[in-house]
Amino acid sequence: MRITEVLRAISLVERRNYGAITAADVATQLGISRQSAHSWLSKLTAKGYLERSGKGRGTYYTRIVLQKESGNR
Repeated sequence: MRITEVLRAISLVERRNYGAITAADVATQLGISRQSAHSWLSKLTAKGYLERSGKGRGTYYTRIVLQKESGNR
């Protein structure tokens, strides 16, 4: 699975969940285990695409809007 596929799935999920996603959301969308989803979310957080909030079962992720995306230059 490529990172672009994961980002596409995250985009679909966040539209339904007011911008916040969980590992369970991603797992369901991609048909993978929650552990695999957590691994992908951790990688995307480390690369600066997502921001993690909360702990344990309450953990959710939000997308970081880059300046280019928001129209600010």
